Amino acid sequence: MLPSFILYAFWLPYSLALYSEYFPPPVEGVTIVSSEQKKDIKLSYKQAEICAPSYSGYIHLPASTLKDIEGGTDYDMNMFFWYFPARHSPSTAPISIWIGGGPGQSAIEGAVTQNGPCYVNQDGNSTTENPFLRNNHVNMLYIDQPIGAGFSYSSLVNVTYNQLTTAVTPTDFSDGIPITPNLTVFPGTDSQNKKIEAEQLNARLLQLDTLGIENGCIDALSQTLSFVSYPYNNTYGLQMINETTFNALVESVTDPEEGCISRIRTCRELAKIGDPNFNANNHTVNDHCALATEQCFPILEISSTYANRNVFDIAQIGPQSFPGYQHIGFLNQRWVQQSLGVPINFTESANLTALYFAGTADPFRQDQSNIEYLLQNNIQVALVYGDRDTRCNWVGVENVSLTVDYPDAQNFRSAGYANIQTNESYVGGVVRQYDGFSFARVFDAGHIVSSSQPQTSYEIFNSVMFRQDVATGRRPAEYNHLAKDEFKSRSFRRSLSTKKTALSHYQSKGPSSSWSIKNVLPPSPEPVCNIWAAAVTCTNNQLSAIANQTAETHDFWVTLPKPLHNF
Repeated sequence: MLPSFILYAFWLPYSLALYSEYFPPPVEGVTIVSSEQKKDIKLSYKQAEICAPSYSGYIHLPASTLKDIEGGTDYDMNMFFWYFPARHSPSTAPISIWIGGGPGQSAIEGAVTQNGPCYVNQDGNSTTENPFLRNNHVNMLYIDQPIGAGFSYSSLVNVTYNQLTTAVTPTDFSDGIPITPNLTVFPGTDSQNKKIEAEQLNARLLQLDTLGIENGCIDALSQTLSFVSYPYNNTYGLQMINETTFNALVESVTDPEEGCISRIRTCRELAKIGDPNFNANNHTVNDHCALATEQCFPILEISSTYANRNVFDIAQIGPQSFPGYQHIGFLNQRWVQQSLGVPINFTESANLTALYFAGTADPFRQDQSNIEYLLQNNIQVALVYGDRDTRCNWVGVENVSLTVDYPDAQNFRSAGYANIQTNESYVGGVVRQYDGFSFARVFDAGHIVSSSQPQTSYEIFNSVMFRQDVATGRRPAEYNHLAKDEFKSRSFRRSLSTKKTALSHYQSKGPSSSWSIKNVLPPSPEPVCNIWAAAVTCTNNQLSAIANQTAETHDFWVTLPKPLHNF
């Protein structure tokens, strides 16, 4: 069973009064709706006013309702969602579902740090409106998955959470919370909505129209060499490994028997026969795929191992500084949990899920055939990649985009890179596009493009959602030459799939490579130590101060001691 949490009792030395702040409030004002087909399946929700008018709640799926489904679980699933109706014409606006990566990352982080209606302020207790919110013209639905991420849970369990090691320990608090020494703290949509408010819940199949991927790893086999080449040669002129190390790593990765590429191929060949449905229940497959993880994962950490550069943004030296982690404290505020109607504390990432994925080498088993399937079925795919990310770098995914096999593959490959005109004075990146398939390299952005370059991300999103060209957002891409009202009819769009040859096509124009466009890295920001994410944001001297109870904090930030770099 994958438990989630009803209580965080911190290992960090807080007073009893502060401990009590982390008991989630009783859930009040929640509407519960049962499915007509299966009464045990329920939807619970309430109207929230955080950031913007919205609906938040849970889909409750008991284990008994999942046992007959392939890949079903033996534990209950209570999956959290947060829905923001479009500000303009929500009843006719398209819907976009935002799911976190990781694997195991909360999607709610995106709602309050990336592309939702607001950003959490540094105090972790207030918000500022996001001018580039995605729910201007699109209904946005954020879903915490898998179970254990964010506010999603299977069962409610009291635990202690060690913020230095991130260890979670189930604990009996029947005799009260232990008192520990103080840590010095300075105080410091009308029609859409009616569907939600209906008295019954009926399942409805969603028809996928568009898939967007923002700095996600897609096919390790197609990307492996880029994991080594990017730290050596990139458009920022930052050489994180020397030539000798580069050559040695390439030789290791390509070793015909024990190299990363060989391990991935063996894993996939065995899995294709022994576990084609990704059930992870074939020990032989799991053992060989675990070898792929063991051999390949270290190359994903090259920038950190050899140059102390953040794998998600090479502009950052040492602990992760951007985006901040104030949203974790915010989502664990009592008034926020009361408004959202959640019975548990917020967990940014489901670490157990990540461990399972790594143990079965799921990231290395997946390949680009899923992208090919979508494109072969006329489903739009947008790949959006910040060019300062080394973990899932743009070079490797550019290779994926150029090697996917689908009917229009050659037309896509012959398209050139066009400038992405973010606004009248700024070019935010370049894009190669043919009809509904696009690959965008976003300048000066790390793994989280929406945070690094919010306006560019916003313009790309709207262009893709309304099938305009990514470069300008003004030219129709594929079906957009139709009248606006006709275009918004999903059934009408689908009926056109067999008439594709009769339609005009869009192809971006420009150079075949974007490598001539060079960038300059900004100065690395100073580390900012947040007690909610101490393991990844604090320097060694700050971690020591937290452990020996001499650290001083304000609004969840460590103010003293000041950071000393770990190198």
